Amino acid sequence: MKKRNLFWLALTLFSMLSFSLFAQFAGGSGTPQDPWQVATAGQLNQVRNYLESCFIQTADIDLGVAPYNEGEGWEPIGKPYRQPYFGPSFQGVYNGNGHSITGLYINRPEVDNQGLFGFSNGTIKNLGLEEIDVKGFENVGGLVGLNEGSIVNCHSKGIVAGEWYVGGLVGFNEGSINSSYSTVDVTGGDRVGGLMGFNQGYMNNCHATGDVNGFSAVGGLVGFNDGVSIQNCHSSGNVTGHSHTGGFIGLNQHGDIINCHSTGDVLGEYYIGGLVGNNYQGAISECYNTGIIRGTSWVGGLVGYNVFGNISNSYNAKAVTGSDMAGGLAGYNEASDINNCYNTRGIYSVDRSGGLVGHLVNGSIINSYNTGRISGHIIVGGLVAVIEVGSITSSYNSADVSGTRRIGGLVGESNGSSIDNCYCTGCVWGYEFVGGLLAWNSYTSTVSNCYCNGEVTGEIGIGGLIGLNINDFSSIVHSYWDIQKSGQTRSGGGEGRLTAQMQFPHSNNTYVAWDWEIWAPDVDQTRNNGYPYLKYFYGEVGNHDLVEPIPEACISAYPQPASQKPSISVKNDLGDDLSYTIYNIRGQKLYSAKILYFNKEQTFELPGEAWKLMPNGVYLLTLEKGNRNIASTRLVVLK
Repeated sequence: MKKRNLFWLALTLFSMLSFSLFAQFAGGSGTPQDPWQVATAGQLNQVRNYLESCFIQTADIDLGVAPYNEGEGWEPIGKPYRQPYFGPSFQGVYNGNGHSITGLYINRPEVDNQGLFGFSNGTIKNLGLEEIDVKGFENVGGLVGLNEGSIVNCHSKGIVAGEWYVGGLVGFNEGSINSSYSTVDVTGGDRVGGLMGFNQGYMNNCHATGDVNGFSAVGGLVGFNDGVSIQNCHSSGNVTGHSHTGGFIGLNQHGDIINCHSTGDVLGEYYIGGLVGNNYQGAISECYNTGIIRGTSWVGGLVGYNVFGNISNSYNAKAVTGSDMAGGLAGYNEASDINNCYNTRGIYSVDRSGGLVGHLVNGSIINSYNTGRISGHIIVGGLVAVIEVGSITSSYNSADVSGTRRIGGLVGESNGSSIDNCYCTGCVWGYEFVGGLLAWNSYTSTVSNCYCNGEVTGEIGIGGLIGLNINDFSSIVHSYWDIQKSGQTRSGGGEGRLTAQMQFPHSNNTYVAWDWEIWAPDVDQTRNNGYPYLKYFYGEVGNHDLVEPIPEACISAYPQPASQKPSISVKNDLGDDLSYTIYNIRGQKLYSAKILYFNKEQTFELPGEAWKLMPNGVYLLTLEKGNRNIASTRLVVLK
């Protein structure tokens, strides 16, 4: 009898425990196959007690009710092991199942790791947060304060505030975030972003639309991005900060930015950029900005201060204003190359104002241009204000340039640098040291194969091509200015020509020794008013223009841009006798090889011997049958 009573007692206790556990959720058992079902605020609050389990939300939840909207509000789920408030992190799976949580309220302005989840290294997916109001100190985010796990297809809307590492969705990220967004107005001090404050993890296909306000490392999407690449993301909120402030990222180091853009206005003091405020060792490719940029020093349409960060295939399309070093692409650019980029809007800076770069050191500009009016006071250039130990190649400025001292249609001041195969067509106005192409040329600087044809006006040290060439070690060769249109008969270098001698058909003593695989004559005066134009900007590479593919054949290369040896794909219905050739932007043949006969299509890796011949830049790949080009494609290399 006693054994029977013990049996029934144990069974009763087990049943009560099971019922109690089940009653905390709407169903399920917490396994991946049968997750706990969460349908109410109370059931959501129980998630903290089962941090390694799996959950699925089955209804929209309102947290804007007592006790969750009173006092300090919601207690975050999961606590980091590395703070005074030790506790286990969330390590399970929370599937919002497309539902929302409304009215999240947290009011702990002196406490770290605040959000719906305080610390997560689990998986959170398919969840939306609406009408949130979150306040914390460090690691503050709408969804997660500190994330080391995975976030997929989530969003947040409302307001978030903190001091350090503050983001609309995540405060501090060391995990992965995919296909997520934030429409949150974010306020903080240091490392503040529309989506996340600090990123050291993976992110792809994300965006933020809220306004962001902070002091340092402030970005429309990310405040501080450290060591990871970001691609296919964008931001559209207005951003305000003091330093290291960008429309997309405030401070970026060792991380590439690919196919991203920003459209919000940016306001700050130092290191201010439409895309990135301060960029160190991060390549930027296929990016753009369309927000107005205003700052004091180191102000750029894309990047305020750029070091060891190549910029390619990118542009700025809104006005940039600063006091010291402002540029359409970068305020300051060092040890970095700019390739196939442009600016279309006005740039102004009191000191060093450039259509593309305010101050360029030990870098290059190639295949790039400016069409926005450039103005300032001291040292103004249509492309670059000051260039030191750098180069500008195959580029142009077509906008007016104005200022007071050292004002150039292409460059304000050149020190130990080279300018090759460039031209400018805008008017240039200044007072002292004004040049149609270059205002001040010094320290073994060279100018070759260039011309200008705009009006040049000034009082002291004025030249149709060069304002002042200050020593005998600098050279200006095969370069010309239009005497009639410029209104200038003298120059610090170069050769003056009449308009008829410079327009097609130009005279034999003009454009001597020019490379007509780079240049082309404007035969019908429809492309550049009869003056030579750069073939690159009209879809032409050397004498080998892109050809219309025929149905029987095509050639392609991927990925684009290529950071390592790309794959070449060829489709062919024309039989054998096929080869492919690689040309650089000058139309020079770099590599050619036969393709063995195959049926229909073939994909192969570009040979290493060809890859070694291809530094960063744009190349043309052609497919030939015999001596006939039958297909072509471009390949952008960004190693």
